[in-house]
Amino acid sequence: MDEFLEVGQTWYVLDYKWYESWKDYSNYADSASNFGKDDPGVIDNSQLLEEDGSLKEKIVEDINFATVPERVWHMFVKCYGLANGQEPIPRPVIKMGTFTKVTKIELYPLPLLLAHYKHPTDGKLERCSVAMTIGELKVKMRKLYKIVEEAEVKLVGSYTSAEYDKLDDDSLTLEEANLQPRQFVVIIQKDGAIWPKLDTYKKTTASCFTSSTKASTNGTSAKSYSSSNGFSSSYSNGSLSSSSFFSSSSEKAGAPGLCGLRNLGNTCFMNSSLQCLSNVPTLTKFFLGDAWKKDLNSKNPLGMKGEIAETYADLMKAMWSGKNSSVAPKYFKGAVGRFAPRFSGYQQQDSHELMAFLLDGLHEDLNRIKKKPYVEVKSTDGKTDEEAANQAWQDYLARNDSIIVDLFHGQLKSTVRCPDCKNESKTFDPFCYLSLPIPPKKTKKLKVFFVSRDLGQLPVKCRVKVPADGSIADLCKSVADKFDVSANKLVAAELYNSRFQKIYKDQEFVRGIQDRDELYVYEVDEAEGQMPVVVYFKETPTKSYQTARNLCIPSIISVPVDVTYDDLYDIINSRQQLVNSEEAMAYLSNNHNADIDQRNGLQHHLNGVDIVDKDMGGDVDRDMGGDVGSEKEEPMDICSSPKATDQPQIFDITLVSQYGYSQSNGLPYTGSLGLKPLNYLAVEFDKGLNVVRADDAFDVKEDDSLYDSQSEPGVTLEDCVQLFATEEELGKHDTWYCPVCKDHVQAFKQFALWKLPKYLVIQLKRYKSSMSSYSYYRDKVDTLVKYPVKNLDLTPRVIGSQTNSKYLYDLVSVSNHFGGLGGGHYTAYARNHDLDQWYYFDDSSVSAAAENSVVNKSGYLLVYERHE
Repeated sequence: MDEFLEVGQTWYVLDYKWYESWKDYSNYADSASNFGKDDPGVIDNSQLLEEDGSLKEKIVEDINFATVPERVWHMFVKCYGLANGQEPIPRPVIKMGTFTKVTKIELYPLPLLLAHYKHPTDGKLERCSVAMTIGELKVKMRKLYKIVEEAEVKLVGSYTSAEYDKLDDDSLTLEEANLQPRQFVVIIQKDGAIWPKLDTYKKTTASCFTSSTKASTNGTSAKSYSSSNGFSSSYSNGSLSSSSFFSSSSEKAGAPGLCGLRNLGNTCFMNSSLQCLSNVPTLTKFFLGDAWKKDLNSKNPLGMKGEIAETYADLMKAMWSGKNSSVAPKYFKGAVGRFAPRFSGYQQQDSHELMAFLLDGLHEDLNRIKKKPYVEVKSTDGKTDEEAANQAWQDYLARNDSIIVDLFHGQLKSTVRCPDCKNESKTFDPFCYLSLPIPPKKTKKLKVFFVSRDLGQLPVKCRVKVPADGSIADLCKSVADKFDVSANKLVAAELYNSRFQKIYKDQEFVRGIQDRDELYVYEVDEAEGQMPVVVYFKETPTKSYQTARNLCIPSIISVPVDVTYDDLYDIINSRQQLVNSEEAMAYLSNNHNADIDQRNGLQHHLNGVDIVDKDMGGDVDRDMGGDVGSEKEEPMDICSSPKATDQPQIFDITLVSQYGYSQSNGLPYTGSLGLKPLNYLAVEFDKGLNVVRADDAFDVKEDDSLYDSQSEPGVTLEDCVQLFATEEELGKHDTWYCPVCKDHVQAFKQFALWKLPKYLVIQLKRYKSSMSSYSYYRDKVDTLVKYPVKNLDLTPRVIGSQTNSKYLYDLVSVSNHFGGLGGGHYTAYARNHDLDQWYYFDDSSVSAAAENSVVNKSGYLLVYERHE
């Protein structure tokens, strides 16, 4: 939505695929003609919600969800409705950050356990905006515990059974007070003229934590706490024990550096980055001593007032003390959020972005240049590359001099060449990390549900290999080869919540299909004069305000081009397996007083079927009535008319939208229906009919290809470096002004390594976006990159004047990302320098790791150390 955020507004969260369907329908986005598109139907946010109705964690905007302003939400609900049993998901617009403020939608309110000091076991879990002040929280707790206004009260924040923080400043926001998810806030009431003694606070907090530990043991209260805040997977068993914030005394402390980091709510990305840097020995040694204090530059206007350096140093000392098995980086997270609000709150972020911010923040906080001089950009005309590079480096050092520059900064040579006059421009720029592209795959494996026309077979979930730049026709050929069917008989479609999102055209590319998409390939039959139609099987609601629910996976079946209502009924009835013959006979006898001949006729159709259908395939000629997947006609303007026969029927057939929602158009009971290929129909069984409700209505058979352990060839890190250094042409919208031609041209650009640092940080560019003629899409590259653990030799790649220097590196740490764009989890591998042993860090968990496990498909961020 083209609307600015303003503090105080309320925006609403809704399913992204529904939103995209609405944009297609309304032609909101610039795209090909959308004439004839079906409306998106009711808003269904079920994919965004946990079972208790709370918002799922680790969902990503513009992939899983979209947000719209309040007026738009009400318009949507008025026009399309909201799925039964679902509540709206409103979210406030607030200011976040302290020194750098941004306006954001608060997706996840802060869950706090509130308690009264006299009744510590009666804790109440409440979700509060981080923009709420301590004073407002105090008012809220007064009302909650019915404390009169005249009574003096204080708030105490408890992190462990033995520690607490006084929350005295009513003007601070919860963010500024650094309150964390699921911590206790206790309200203390003055008893006459006397405040309870310090020991009372400690007893109260101890009771709180004891109560929560018992709750997590009995499996009741802990579950309710966990389910109501949206962070259930970040905390084992939903426990609210003291170990959620600091090391538990019952846990065995590890060796220095073998210290986990507590997940504070989707902070695995931060924990992964911190573990990677923690195991950079030179940097950690610098912070464990007092040397960093001499460089502290708290007045640097580009810095973080020294807070990033101070909180990072405190965290390193806690992690390397050898006294803690795990710690909570809450003060560090608070400092980061104050200066970089994009990292405040509790949404999943990127480990590379956090590390880039942290290295820059540490650099500016520890910059030895107290007053940065103005440095004029000097001409490089007439200078050799060595002279130009040295001049650029000295100019950079005149304003930037820190431990981070000493250890992590290198220099790149960038050459831009005019394609017409061959004029070249060379620059030498500093870098703190290298972002390396991953060579594209030649093939792609897609997860597919194959639905056979054989009524006795379950859909088969499998993986098939297709060309990376292949088409849907290539996909159908791969599926056809696997299941020994004809590719011409296959129709590919994307389903979502058991509804058709789209039916693909053969010429569409597969590159936009992602692993989370529900891709179905239906087998239909070729027959003269037949065409495919889509059929939903629905349960008629028992109440007027309810909508019909899908009973099984929708089908694509074949019908004659000139099919009548009675013929269509017979075709569907012969294929449906949701009502057995005995039930249908009894129902018709009781409700329609059918004569014996009619019941015998029905018995011929039902034929004793009593299991749930999984495919309901049919016969179709792909060449009849237009190509499968061709542009749909407008919905037919057909009026209902009396049935052509008095034969009793157990279900009605209606014309519906693409998503299975009812339309105003009925089907005529006489003459040809005038259906078009791939019209959408719904079968709704009569009220009171006992429809078979088997648990396996949506079951599938899993093929061995899903678990194919055959290793992919992958690519090497050298391949990535080679691609990084390859000359490329700039895009049409990224032109360069040539001073010789005096025109903007599509120039050629090339990078080269000039100077490399002691510690080399490499980001593997696993996220990509692309535009096809049909859509814009983003995807994750899951190619295995084989990066060396020892002796990475970049000497041949460095073209600087240090010809006698060797650039040999050993791997220090790896940040891993598991999952796709719509979620996932970060962990880290790191080599403990003191123990010379690899370890695996998964939030608070630390375990020994084999060296051969460090190289994996999830490797995303690499830190290398240069040989001395």
